[in-house]
Amino acid sequence: MPEVFTEENKNFHKHNTSNNGSKNGRSRLNENDVYQIRLRRKNGENIREVYKDYSNKITYGSFTNVWTY
Repeated sequence: MPEVFTEENKNFHKHNTSNNGSKNGRSRLNENDVYQIRLRRKNGENIREVYKDYSNKITYGSFTNVWTY
């Protein structure tokens, strides 16, 4: 029976060499965007008003995930 996990796959998970954050090619926001969203939440701004600035980048559902950490 062939081995399910190759050595390359084992090393990937062992060393966590995935592309996290803005290094991921599919990311829509960078670290600064996330920081600004959370800062605006901390300052008491309304979620819908802040989302208007990012609606062209991500969906409202994804935005609420960032908003609520």
